[in-house]
Amino acid sequence: MTRWPVIIIGGLASALFCGLATTGSLGGLVLAYFCQLPLFLVGLSMGAAASTIAGAFAAVAMAVLGGLIGALTFIVLNVAPVALLVRQALLSRQDESGNTQWYPPGLLVGAATVLAAAIYTAAMLFLALQPEGLTESLRTFVGGFADQILAPGQAEQREQLIDIIAPLLPGSVAASWLVMIFVNAGLAQRLLVKLGRGLRPSPNYGESELPRWLLPATAAAAAVGLLLPDPFGLFGGNLAMLLAVPFLLIGLAVVHVMCRNVAAGRMLLILFYVLMLILGWPLLIVAVLGCVEQFAGLRRRFAAAGPDEEV
Repeated sequence: MTRWPVIIIGGLASALFCGLATTGSLGGLVLAYFCQLPLFLVGLSMGAAASTIAGAFAAVAMAVLGGLIGALTFIVLNVAPVALLVRQALLSRQDESGNTQWYPPGLLVGAATVLAAAIYTAAMLFLALQPEGLTESLRTFVGGFADQILAPGQAEQREQLIDIIAPLLPGSVAASWLVMIFVNAGLAQRLLVKLGRGLRPSPNYGESELPRWLLPATAAAAAVGLLLPDPFGLFGGNLAMLLAVPFLLIGLAVVHVMCRNVAAGRMLLILFYVLMLILGWPLLIVAVLGCVEQFAGLRRRFAAAGPDEEV
């Protein structure tokens, strides 16, 4: 019986965090980013069924706060991915020595990426079926945003803003959403392990191996984006941006291993993150590094070199 209050509170907390985004305040937006965290906490400590039930309570609360459309959106973007990842994360088997082998973190990343790609594809198809088509639908949406932040009479600046943001908006939003899933899942697992409530031990993210299909799929999407005209090029280029997120995570793991083996590595790591957030373009280099890691095994090489050797 003690499980039910925790499940209900987790679901209501998730809905509350999500609802705070409508306040427009910075604190509300920050808390909304962690709306999946209570669901992951419930699921990774009590099981997949518990996370689904908590998600149902959250969806009911969202229906009260934002109507049926808000509840359905919440289910697709938050409840479904949490339920899927919790179910997969808690799968295990015994090896020949009797040791428990948990579902690999790399496959968890692959499962989340497939789900994100499916939702992205459905959203892009929905926009493509609109009377104005995919490209103009995106430009109209960005135009409404531009009208809110630009003063009247700035027509030239408005068009420039639309030209910059519209072609990159779908992939940026989808990639950010996928990162949000990974952040919330990783934070929930870390908290539960520290509290001794986790159902599985924390995986070694630094040794994670991504599914082999992910690299050719990303390359194919990028080729479509570069070679085909819109709307196919628009779809492919933004899909490649989404599929590159796992390689970005692996690339960051390589950077962490590299910095661990040099003097003042922690300061270098902090400086790197600051530059990455300010400049933006280092993200591309890190993603490429993650792709190279799939073939070269850079993490193992740098880890084997040790802190006293030059890497």
